[in-house]
Amino acid sequence: MYIHLTDAAAERLASYDLAEGERFRLVYDAEGCGCAVSGVVALWLTNAPESDEREAETNAEQVSIAYLRRHEVFFEDRLRLDYNPERRAFRLSSNGQIYGNGIDVIDRRGALRTPADAPR
Repeated sequence: MYIHLTDAAAERLASYDLAEGERFRLVYDAEGCGCAVSGVVALWLTNAPESDEREAETNAEQVSIAYLRRHEVFFEDRLRLDYNPERRAFRLSSNGQIYGNGIDVIDRRGALRTPADAPR
């Protein structure tokens, strides 16, 4: 998968102060949607890699975006990610469709911890 980031999108993602091991992950989030094919596109900020995670190719050296291999079927091979500062939202599209026009980064770093990993 290749994701072309506009200058605005690359600048916005690069503005996040990521610690070592933290990454952005493009997901097709179907949790709570009732069906695996009724999901929404999301950008998660994560710190826990999954076993089927892959790195997307991008045109921005300072930004890396991962995705889950099992979600690959929901996306085209070549995508564009733009950022609108007035709306404070990302737009993910391809030549064939718009995947999302109001995408925000969702911080899932703490949400992905197991109880044994949780701070005491």
